[in-house]
Amino acid sequence: VQSESDLFRKSREVLPEWEREKLVWTGEMGKDDETKHTHEEDKRWRASWQTTRFGFDGKKADETDEYCSELYHHGNDQDQPGYTLEELLTLSRSSVSAQRIAAFKILDRVL
Repeated sequence: VQSESDLFRKSREVLPEWEREKLVWTGEMGKDDETKHTHEEDKRWRASWQTTRFGFDGKKADETDEYCSELYHHGNDQDQPGYTLEELLTLSRSSVSAQRIAAFKILDRVL
C-alpha cells in the first residue's frame, strides 16, 4: 500500500460490506457514487430533523392526537404545533428558568 487511494481500494477487497459502509465518508468527494448517495441521504435526514416538530411528550407533533393550544407559539411557523429542535435548543438557553426546564424535559423525552 503506497497511498491513501491504494489503502481505500484494498479495504474494499478485504472488508465485509457492513465495514465498508462505515468508511464511505473517507472516500474522495464526488469520485464515488456511494459517497454522493450518502451525502444526499445525510442532507435529507438533516432537513427532516430541522422541520420535525415535537410536543411536550417528546413525540412528533403530528402524532399528538389531542389539540393543545400551548403547542402553538410565536415562532416562525405559528400555525404549526410543537417545537423544532432548533427552537428547543434556543429555549434551553433562555433567561427564564421555566422555559429552560420545559425545553430540557422535551429534549429528554425526544432522546
